[in-house]
Amino acid sequence: MGQMASLQHNHESLQELAKELKLVVPERYVQEPQESMFVSTDPLPLPSIPLIDMKDLIKMRESDIEQRNNLRSICHEWGIFQLVNHGVENLLVEKMKKEVVEFFNLPVEEKLRYKLKAGEYEGYGQTLVNTQDQKVDWADRFYMITNPLHRRKSHLLPQLPPILRSFSLSPILF
Repeated sequence: MGQMASLQHNHESLQELAKELKLVVPERYVQEPQESMFVSTDPLPLPSIPLIDMKDLIKMRESDIEQRNNLRSICHEWGIFQLVNHGVENLLVEKMKKEVVEFFNLPVEEKLRYKLKAGEYEGYGQTLVNTQDQKVDWADRFYMITNPLHRRKSHLLPQLPPILRSFSLSPILF
């Protein structure tokens, strides 16, 4: 982690960087073209993100080789999945999504109140990199550990907008 934190950016957010760019995108954000896994002339819709049922995961035994291989395959091929039956009510999930969208719609000056501090990886800002030639997505992000409680960064909580602060203080949310 020390190596990641040691690579400093000239800009605290990509939103700021984009204001200054003319036509040249910094090399670390230029991704090599990749062949799509889903090239098709068939009018059928593209595959959707896999769903994983938490109830099935809880019931899964070590001997359930087929289910374990399916989960491994999803993680390897997709790198992402949607978890259902996790116990968090849909209303709460939707409210949280709305608040996150509102956070990213704030003026950049307001979002910078939550910026990454030197040596830390929690807060608002650019993707952290391990090496100078590492390719990263063109995106700002906000990352904060909410549980376990002892790992929370107290300097982020008082500054969060009130609704996000109440979500992040909830011990049962995450």
